[in-house]
Amino acid sequence: MLMSIRNFLLKGGVTVLATVLYACHSISTDKFEPPPKKQIEKQYIIEAKQSPGKTNNKFHSPEPAETHFFLSSPRTKYRNINEVVLNGVDGNGFLTNVNFVTRWNILGPFFYKAEKLAGNKIKSVLHDSLLADEKKLTGGEKAAAPAKWQLVRFESPRKPGEINLRNLFKDKRKYLIAYAVTYLRSAEALSNLTLYTGSSGYIKVWINYQLVHAYDHTKRQGKWDQDAVRNIKLKKGYNLIVVKCVALESSWNFYLRLADASNSPLKFLPVKAAKPKLK
Repeated sequence: MLMSIRNFLLKGGVTVLATVLYACHSISTDKFEPPPKKQIEKQYIIEAKQSPGKTNNKFHSPEPAETHFFLSSPRTKYRNINEVVLNGVDGNGFLTNVNFVTRWNILGPFFYKAEKLAGNKIKSVLHDSLLADEKKLTGGEKAAAPAKWQLVRFESPRKPGEINLRNLFKDKRKYLIAYAVTYLRSAEALSNLTLYTGSSGYIKVWINYQLVHAYDHTKRQGKWDQDAVRNIKLKKGYNLIVVKCVALESSWNFYLRLADASNSPLKFLPVKAAKPKLK
């Protein structure tokens, strides 16, 4: 018996054993509950308004322009939590803001130099950590100015689900990076989900510390559902999502939503500051 154990350890059993013990430790000790600190939420609204001026075609009105503004109250503070709601409708259906994760605690902007665009160096901007344990960001970490955390909820009738970082920061520099953190609270464990994302630049997504998606290919215009990742799981209770988004040009946005096993879109309802009671 002792000889068998000795041979097992010599043949790499130590590594296997350590991996198993680490996995068990992680399952039992990792807690994804959001920090108790409440924050003032900026509600970022994008509305369409009629462009002034004439059009050459009398049968078509001018394209509507966008107006952007914040709604926030210094007396209203929230925790960064989104309730996961099963839609119960087969198929994709008609997507609105409620089908996307629109409340995020966003940290930025971070600047990188244009020389990173040469060759394939730009990929390092996405894959090199700007902060320690970036996959474990909670929304309370310190960062050098001008980067700061902002709890923001986005709403756009024309572009549902768009997280427009360029308009949020109002920074004219092209080459910027930001992190976005949010918590999803699920009343039950969910499996066989599909993660749908889109972005105008590079994007990286972690769920509960696990890297589930990274896009680092060519430039593109950010739209919803550009990328699909199957076999996503959510735990019962809180689930931490961390997004890293890199701007490659003037546009800078991302989208994120989830669909169930039948590809029906989930709903995400931002909840208030009161600590919820899980079943």
